[in-house]
Amino acid sequence: IYLGASLVISHYELPSIIKEFHELYPNIKFNISSGHSSKIFTMLNNQEVNVAITRGNLKWHEESHVLFDEPV
Repeated sequence: IYLGASLVISHYELPSIIKEFHELYPNIKFNISSGHSSKIFTMLNNQEVNVAITRGNLKWHEESHVLFDEPV
């Protein structure tokens, strides 16, 4: 799975997400890219990643899920 994640998510949240996923699906491998949310969003639009975990309100018109709510 080609995964893109924002810098903050990559640093603070992604390790536990990957660990939990790997426990359920041990044979799935990840190729992870991190960067600013706008870069990850562009990578998703360009089909350079299969999944993107970003921060902020980006205009995505396909399936999406809120993983975390951040205080304003």
